[in-house]
Amino acid sequence: MRSIAGLILFTLCLFSQLQAQRTRYANLKGTVIDSASRQPVEAATVSIFLVADSTLINYGITNKKGEFLIKEIPQAKPCRVMVSYSGLNTHIQDFIISPETKELIINTVQLRKVFSEMEEIIVSAQRPPVMIKKDTLEFNAGSFKTPVNGVVEDLLKQLPGVEVDAEGNITINGKKVSKITVDGKDFFGSDFKITSKNLPKDIIDKVQVVDHKTREAQFNKITTGNEDKAINLTLKKDKKKGLFGRVSTGYGSDKRYESGASINFFNGPLQLNFIGFANNTNRQSFSGGDFSMGKPSSSFGGGGSGITETRAAGLNFSNEFSKKLRINGSYFYNNSAMTNTIKARRQNILPDTTFFYNSSTNSANNNESHRVHVNIDYKPDSMTDIYVNTFFNTSANKSTTANDALSTSIKGDPINAATNTFTGRSDDKNTGLEVFFGHRLNKQGRGFTLSMNYNYNDRLALDKNDGRTVFYKTDGSSTADTLDQQSNTTASNNMLSLSTSWTEPLAKQLSLIFQYNYSSGNGHSDKITNRFNPLTGQYDERDTLFSNAFRNRNLSHTPNISFSYNQNKLNATIGAGVQWLEQENVSEQAKNSLVQHYTNLFPSANIGYRFSKTGNINLNYSGRSQQPSIDQLQPVPDNSNTLYIRLGNPDLKPSFFHNINLNLQQYNSKAYWNAGIGFSTVNNQIIYETWFDSVQISRPVNTDGNYNVSYNLSFSRSWKKKGWSLRLTLGNNGYYNRNISFTNKVENITQTYNLSQRIGLTYTFKELLTLMPTFIMRYSDSRYSIEQTQQAENITKALTMNAFLNWPKRLILENNIQYNYNSRTAPGFPKGVTMWNMAANYQLFKNRQGILRLAVYDLLKQNTSIFRSVTPTYIEDTQVQVLQQYFLVSFIYNLKRFGK
Repeated sequence: MRSIAGLILFTLCLFSQLQAQRTRYANLKGTVIDSASRQPVEAATVSIFLVADSTLINYGITNKKGEFLIKEIPQAKPCRVMVSYSGLNTHIQDFIISPETKELIINTVQLRKVFSEMEEIIVSAQRPPVMIKKDTLEFNAGSFKTPVNGVVEDLLKQLPGVEVDAEGNITINGKKVSKITVDGKDFFGSDFKITSKNLPKDIIDKVQVVDHKTREAQFNKITTGNEDKAINLTLKKDKKKGLFGRVSTGYGSDKRYESGASINFFNGPLQLNFIGFANNTNRQSFSGGDFSMGKPSSSFGGGGSGITETRAAGLNFSNEFSKKLRINGSYFYNNSAMTNTIKARRQNILPDTTFFYNSSTNSANNNESHRVHVNIDYKPDSMTDIYVNTFFNTSANKSTTANDALSTSIKGDPINAATNTFTGRSDDKNTGLEVFFGHRLNKQGRGFTLSMNYNYNDRLALDKNDGRTVFYKTDGSSTADTLDQQSNTTASNNMLSLSTSWTEPLAKQLSLIFQYNYSSGNGHSDKITNRFNPLTGQYDERDTLFSNAFRNRNLSHTPNISFSYNQNKLNATIGAGVQWLEQENVSEQAKNSLVQHYTNLFPSANIGYRFSKTGNINLNYSGRSQQPSIDQLQPVPDNSNTLYIRLGNPDLKPSFFHNINLNLQQYNSKAYWNAGIGFSTVNNQIIYETWFDSVQISRPVNTDGNYNVSYNLSFSRSWKKKGWSLRLTLGNNGYYNRNISFTNKVENITQTYNLSQRIGLTYTFKELLTLMPTFIMRYSDSRYSIEQTQQAENITKALTMNAFLNWPKRLILENNIQYNYNSRTAPGFPKGVTMWNMAANYQLFKNRQGILRLAVYDLLKQNTSIFRSVTPTYIEDTQVQVLQQYFLVSFIYNLKRFGK
């Protein structure tokens, strides 16, 4: 690992020095004001281009005083400065910095108001890279370089404040992205990873970032401060008509294979998309060798547990039939078959002692699913919004699990042993309908909404459990119990929610919002279990302990009133709601009915202050209730693992969560930092109490006294010169948890401390070299009130190095090395594991649309998946089966045909 770090530092210094020797640089300084008000313009974008070829050199954003300082501008070369701000005319000025000048100060730039749309036209090659427009952060895609065959994900990785993790999850300025649209339209429903990993970057014109709000919040213009982020990708005008995509196929050692296709047809507002893939390398999406920074990313198969063979295909359709009507729909089919072997070693925590549970489990699972999604967006006039969304999902699952387990005392004496095989077959159906209607009245700010949500799911299952359990006595003798039973389960659940809201303006910046929600849910779970009858050869002996018919009903009324204040810098929403909840649980076997009534208060408050155009602080409080699931309520034991029996509890009460969060963030064109602190606590939290009675039994119960305190700090900074760029990301977070559990009816208070530190670098030299080292270290410490329980202290470390070299011409080499260390891995499991993946890619044809790829996964044959779970009642180390070394040869072809 030291050699890797040394190589990184050497390479950075070498290329930086070579670049510095070629060209001398200076700074440009100035001030921007509004010509009418004579006030400084904050958050104006200042961009520097080379006059010769319009290449973007550097850019920045003005501060509160309207001042800017742009560094790393080449001397003795004709340059152009462009100053832009939404609502004001763009200022363009050419200049040259003489070789003897280290800092050039230009005259005060005066921006005039825009009086016509024609004055806003900017040559596309010289558009500003970043624009701030009220609640929208907009990036010009052409200002951020990605090489040939780059996709949207490659572009997002170059944007300031944007982070993309190994799984493709996206965060912007510390908040997660939960939706991506293309020209305002859904692309394969809500699966934004399909969009980011398959759409080519060179068809994107702008990346627009906004808050992701509910339709009611959008209509009423409400901001809570807890919104996720949403991205809208606008297409270039000349790319809105054409056919593009990617096709790949590959085969390798151990009969590993991958094949897939992503084909997209755009014709103005019409979008048709197809995606399909088949592989046995654990991929759950189509990639075909994604490119990052113009180089192949670490898109090696083998992630996750077990070995999975997948076949999937989907279609997406979207069209605007008029300016008023838009329809979008998609269908997706997935068939996956997984095999897995799991070895576990668990230390169970009891008030007076501990005992150990060791198991080996082999499983096979096959799942086939269909998903259909359709939404209709209709705007009959400028005052009315109508939205309809419906979906239908089906899933058929077959599984077999064979478990071999042994429990021993702290001295190593056997307590019990079990071997059992559990087979199951289930069919699930889920459908839903959402309808939204919003209408604005003549008075500005006045409007009302109506919405309805309905969700229904049902489940049919047939399970068979066959096993033998041995119980050991202290005198050395033992008894055995055999099990051969079959269960039929029929379950369904439906939920209807009706909501309405009225918004009334009280003053120019103050509004009153009244909301009312009605919800009704009904569910049932009927389980009939029979034992095998050797006399008849049938499963016709009713096992009443594992049989029951259970009904559950929930009914709630929730009125809510809130006040919303919106001013240029300050926005606040303060309100409260009252929920009257009725819950009824009926057990037909026990012949009893339990009706419970609750009154819950739903206070909410959000105060946000924007202290600058690029900085804000938010304080948020929210409360919510959560109902127990029907599985938690159903009083029928689950004995799929005969040594660990799980019970239900029909007496469970709903939980109520309180959350308080304070968040502060500041960003500009080069740097971003975020700080936050949060506190949460739960009344009637549902936990699982456990006790040991020849076997271990768990049951959900309610408890109070649990809470969590957490904090996070993150910082990102970018440096860029012509030819190279460097990005630094730092992250630090921690939390303290206090959890109450019950072991053998004795209260056990667990206090957990966790600290995590992350540092990452991304260095790019032209399109030749990319280095991306990341180091993460985590420390955790769990302490228990039961004195016999050992303190669980743990340190984990992860060092990852991604490297891409595009040399010689058309040849792209990639390396992915990851080292993981766990200080408290159980005996018999390795503490440190190194994963090394490599690939060579050769670009074919004149336009480089073809790629021949040779990849090797797990070069050192060390791939393992080992993780530790620490809970108040046990500490468990688990090792699962993973995909190990294989070689794969692939051919990838990128299709690009655009019309005029």
